[in-house]
Amino acid sequence: MEEEKHILGLMRNIKNELKNILIQSHVDPNLISDKETMKELVIKVMAGLYEITAKSGIEMDEIFKLVEDTSVNKKQIERIRNYSLELGKFLEKGFVVLRGNPEVMLKQLEKYIRHAENVWNDAVSMYHKQRFSMSCFLSIVCIEECSKISFGEFQYYHRILHEEPKSERKPRGKNPLNQHSRKHFIAACSGALVNTRMDNLLGIDKVVEFIENCESGQLEKLRQMCLYADINREGGILIPEEIITKEKSLFYVCLAGELLSHDEGAESFRGGFQDKLDKFEAENIQRK
Repeated sequence: MEEEKHILGLMRNIKNELKNILIQSHVDPNLISDKETMKELVIKVMAGLYEITAKSGIEMDEIFKLVEDTSVNKKQIERIRNYSLELGKFLEKGFVVLRGNPEVMLKQLEKYIRHAENVWNDAVSMYHKQRFSMSCFLSIVCIEECSKISFGEFQYYHRILHEEPKSERKPRGKNPLNQHSRKHFIAACSGALVNTRMDNLLGIDKVVEFIENCESGQLEKLRQMCLYADINREGGILIPEEIITKEKSLFYVCLAGELLSHDEGAESFRGGFQDKLDKFEAENIQRK
């Protein structure tokens, strides 16, 4: 059991290191030309990867093949680039979710994570009470909070990597994180683009559909359907409890939990969150 947790931790560290390299390279093109920095980052990633293969017995060729297939299915390269550019725009326009020195920033990040955990716990509570529309709504809110955590991690590592001073620019324009559809896209790219566990648990086709819904704005429509009654073309009244099924609610509760668990900050601070997530999924998902 301890070895499994160790391997899981290594896998998450590798994914997060790779994600940070890709994002920072899009935001700061000079990083690619800094061979010494890139060499250090790649060695760190590869060391963890070789340790995983040695402990698990998985062949490297099998890993590379899986990565290639998943990358095509999820359009990972294209979406990571768009995701990176979105994060870069936030900093360029002066928007932040964390302030202060690195130590203070980590404490602030922990508060975001704890809040997102509490929202997820409420979603689980509503699910058990068979309040599926409210459970689904809270799950989507948790997904939105994951976008702030993702941006907070990005801001923190950007600060450390570039050793930026404490002074921050005054924000220009409207805060992009106030737009629900933008938050959905960021959250999806931060935790669903590279997530084999989520793919296996929920089905890669459904995960891809979720990502596409975030890009197209459909998730925002679902969010509103969870709360508001409406009238259809035939004159009938549609209420959330009749639209949001148990299955849809379960999918989003699990997906939100997986996104939160995937965040690097949650790995460090969650204090038992993974156990709660595993327990909920074991009790409610019938694995094939």
